[in-house]
Amino acid sequence: NMIAELGDLEYLATGHTNAYDEAAEMLDAVEKNIVNPTRIVNVTTIIGNHVGSNALGFVYVPKL
Repeated sequence: NMIAELGDLEYLATGHTNAYDEAAEMLDAVEKNIVNPTRIVNVTTIIGNHVGSNALGFVYVPKL
C-alpha cells in the first residue's frame, strides 16, 4: 500500500546484496499490484558496504 501511495512511478526495483531469491520473492509480493516495469538489481559494493550482505530494499523511480 505504501508504494501505491507514492504516486505515479516509472518503474520499481528491488535492490539486494547477494540475496537474489529473496529479492525476487519480495518483488513478487507487490508486483501483482504494479502495472509498470519492475527490476531486480544487485547493488554495488558502495551500497553493500553500508548495508551488509543479504540486504533487501525497494527502489522507487517516480514519473517526471
